[in-house]
Amino acid sequence: MSSPELNIAKKAVMNAGKALEQVIQRNELLSVKKKVANDFIKNAEQASLTELYYTLKKAYPEDDIQTENKSLTENQNADRVWQVVPLDGAINLLYNIPHCAMSVTLFDKGKCKETVIYNPITDDLANAIKGGGSFFNQHRIRFDKDLEPAQCVMLTNKPDSDKALAPHLLALKNLSKQVIDVRSMGCPLMDLAYVAAGKSDGYWQSGISHFKINAAELLIQEAGGQCLDFTAGRAHKEKSQLVAASLNNAAWMAAQLKNIYS
Repeated sequence: MSSPELNIAKKAVMNAGKALEQVIQRNELLSVKKKVANDFIKNAEQASLTELYYTLKKAYPEDDIQTENKSLTENQNADRVWQVVPLDGAINLLYNIPHCAMSVTLFDKGKCKETVIYNPITDDLANAIKGGGSFFNQHRIRFDKDLEPAQCVMLTNKPDSDKALAPHLLALKNLSKQVIDVRSMGCPLMDLAYVAAGKSDGYWQSGISHFKINAAELLIQEAGGQCLDFTAGRAHKEKSQLVAASLNNAAWMAAQLKNIYS
């Protein structure tokens, strides 16, 4: 299933991916230390953001376009808002690890209508339309509702704050004993796309940004899964706590996390 808006969102991330590739090529012979000195991450993010902005702005000049920090237009009262994450997994990109992503998510009158998550290095693209299903590289994706926790590989990422590190490590220890494996791959957006696509089976993280939750939630839901907070409630955006998995495994994961984070 497609739409004019989804086609533009795909075009936006493809254009941004090409701009990101140019930054990578200009710096490919540099050491990590020299990349940092040359503001590699800042330049990569800006190149991506510029293309996302101009592609969306050209197609829909009356809509608002927002990053996590600010609105990029003067249309703050617009019914339609495009939320963009120009670069996730920046450390991976810095170290030439091909696991990073960008996202474009459309809200119409406060309701999420579609989302696109794209890894420009591997050319993996995940997308969803409200009521139209989720897709990974154009293939329809669905959660395996019969998968038990002991059959699962779970993903997580380290929280940004030092205060949240101790419960994170405790959760990591607890869940690792009950599933096949828990892995940290450094790019929440792409990790969540992998979960929706069945390349892993669940994800949790504290301190995750609203925009990343927004980008992934529709993808998870349209694939037949759910997003919860660590008490199995629906306040995952307010609490910046995310559990994403099949219906049964999300509830199970939240039950494991509830006592640790309470």
